[in-house]
Amino acid sequence: MTKVLVDANKYLEFYQATPSGPLVPLLAALGDNLLIPKQIVYEVQRNKVSLSQSLLSQSWPKKSLQYSYPSHLMSFDMTKLDDINQRMKEINNRSTAIQRDLNAAFATTVADIANGRDPVSIQLAPLFAKAIDPTPEELAKARLRKEIGNPPGKRTDPLGDQVTWEQFLSRINGEPLLWIITGDGDYRYEMPDKIFVLNPILRDDVNRVSGIETEVRCFATLADGLKDALDTLALQPEKQLSREEIADIRQSELESAARSKTPSVVCPTCGGATSWHALQAVQGYHGGIVFFICPLCGAKFDTE
Repeated sequence: MTKVLVDANKYLEFYQATPSGPLVPLLAALGDNLLIPKQIVYEVQRNKVSLSQSLLSQSWPKKSLQYSYPSHLMSFDMTKLDDINQRMKEINNRSTAIQRDLNAAFATTVADIANGRDPVSIQLAPLFAKAIDPTPEELAKARLRKEIGNPPGKRTDPLGDQVTWEQFLSRINGEPLLWIITGDGDYRYEMPDKIFVLNPILRDDVNRVSGIETEVRCFATLADGLKDALDTLALQPEKQLSREEIADIRQSELESAARSKTPSVVCPTCGGATSWHALQAVQGYHGGIVFFICPLCGAKFDTE
């Protein structure tokens, strides 16, 4: 019996800054209670490389560190200048070597993710191998849902969330308690104190197909949602996580979600995307134009 739906955006967080790897055994412990539609696997496969590249670009600047100074303005004697020159040369050489190694590691990591050889993809592979294809009837219902504008999914996006939802509805079989874990506002509304309620249209869908008044618990983080589902269903994962580990992962998920909602500025020199909040500390104003200093590579660029 299907009881738990985890949206694609939560799986994609595994390829971002959130250290969610320890949660994979918790997902596996749900067994047949967890629905994994083939559509979610497609979405993860489509987006995991670009998301990981963005993260790596922010973590690893593409330019090596270089020091220079205006020697013609300095009053040091030649012996001291020679010593400074030698030390700066050593730093620059080391920086160049480190950058070369980082670039190689960057390329290897992205290639591994693209080929499914990275640790996250390897962990998720057994779960994704159980993904379920939609039936022709579910696809037809999903297309109608998109045409009339009912959630989930956005009108400008390809058919996706609609298919996942129809597959979920087809398999809940009158369950009195369900869990939906998603960072997508199409599914739920956020109330004060981080309480989430299901979209009324989706709630009506659930009650209609179940034939009963169904309780649906919505969560924005995997850490909270999985813990609640496993505790309620009395399921024991092979590897238990401590309360502190769950709390740390939950905080990382919340921080990752906050970063994704922060406008970013893309550096034209290194291509790294840095949040506006981070750039606010290093931006300037000159001649009526706001300019930025990229914290990743140090390049200066304006907003025009």
